Amino acid sequence: MLSEKYLNVLKNVPLFSGIDEDEIKTLFPCIGVHIKYFRRNEAIISAGDDIKHIGIILDGKVQVLKDDINGNRNILANLGKTELFAEVFSYAGIKKSPVTVSTDTGAVIMFIDFRKIIKSCTSSCIFHSRLIENMLGIIAKKNLSLNEKIECIGQRTIRQKIEAFLTLQMEKAGSSSFEIPFSRAQMAEYLCVDRSAMSAVLSKMRDEGVIRFNRNRFEIL
Repeated sequence: MLSEKYLNVLKNVPLFSGIDEDEIKTLFPCIGVHIKYFRRNEAIISAGDDIKHIGIILDGKVQVLKDDINGNRNILANLGKTELFAEVFSYAGIKKSPVTVSTDTGAVIMFIDFRKIIKSCTSSCIFHSRLIENMLGIIAKKNLSLNEKIECIGQRTIRQKIEAFLTLQMEKAGSSSFEIPFSRAQMAEYLCVDRSAMSAVLSKMRDEGVIRFNRNRFEIL
C-alpha cells in the first residue's frame, strides 16, 4: 500500500491530472504499479536494458545520461519529484534503452507497466482514457525539452551554447535573475563542452559585465 505521503505526490504527477486520490487508488491494480527505493548514484535503467516500465519519481532526483562513442557522458535531462522517465521510448516501441537513468540523490520510484496503460483494462476502468490523454501531453512536452537542448548544443561556439542555455533559463524563470538546475560539471555535460573551457568563457562573460553568477544563481545584465 502506498503511504499517504506519496499519494499526495501523485496528485501533482501530470499523468494523473484530473484524477482524484480515490480514483488513483482504483487505477493501481489496472496499471501494474510497484515501488522501489534507490541509493544515490545507483542505476535505475542501464543502457541496453529491456524497457518494460515507465518510472515516476516520488522522491529524489535522477539524471538521464548518454555515453558517446568516446566514452564521454552527456546529461540529456535532470528530473525531479513528479516527473516521468522511459515513457517516450516505451510508446515509440523501443525495446532496449538507449540511455542510462541514474539517481542523483536517493530516490523513490513508482514503476508502471506501460502496456497496461495503452490497453483497456478488464475492469473497463473509466479513468483509463484520461491516462492516455495525459500521457500524450507529457510526451509532447518532452519533445519540447529535447528541442531546447538541440537549440543549445547546435550553436557553433561554447559562448553561443552558454548564451542560448542561459537565455532559455531566463525565459523559463521570467526574470533576468534565475537558478539553473545544474552544477558546473553537469552544465558542461548538458552542453557537450569541456568543463574547463566552459568555466573560462563564463569568467570572461562575467568580466565583460554580460552576466553575474554565484554557484547556480545567474543574472543576465
